[in-house]
Amino acid sequence: MINPYTGAKTLPLDPKWSFRCMTDEECEAAYHKLMNEGTMAYYFPQAGINTTLEQWMAVTCDTETFPMAFLYNGELVGFAQNFPESFMTQCMQVNPVMFREFFPLGLRAFWHASMWALQNLDCISLLGKTPKSNRHIARMLPRIGYKVLGEVPGLFWFDKLQRYDTGIISVATTASLSEALNKEGALQNESV
Repeated sequence: MINPYTGAKTLPLDPKWSFRCMTDEECEAAYHKLMNEGTMAYYFPQAGINTTLEQWMAVTCDTETFPMAFLYNGELVGFAQNFPESFMTQCMQVNPVMFREFFPLGLRAFWHASMWALQNLDCISLLGKTPKSNRHIARMLPRIGYKVLGEVPGLFWFDKLQRYDTGIISVATTASLSEALNKEGALQNESV
């Protein structure tokens, strides 16, 4: 099955950002980049540094998922795995990551990517499941418009730490993202 989402679209808010479906080659390059920078354990904690390329490609290139490229001035700076939360749903689960050198762009990237997904994918809400130990993302969620619903003990297995971690459950809608944008300084400019 061919993924129906193609082509980069630009949000009118900031023409520097665009998003599109990643190619298989970009998915493979992202694997190598995350492994080289040592950030795979945070993005894919179940297998972490033991994640094989075959496992990675099976997840990222699954026809049920939408691997979204984050492009800043045309350069791939991060991505997200978006997939339906459950059968027959308009809620899409998201799993974003930024490459280490582009961490300072994370706040704006995740907000733009979330808004783009709600405007262009077949969903009306986005569900986030974030390891509580990922404090940087946990603090970012409310700033970009994700409403924290609660915590689920033992939601994530961390291969690197050989233990389970609590997960933070959050949800975003177009209204909550717009509300966050309207807060003064919520998405201040950042630089790389």
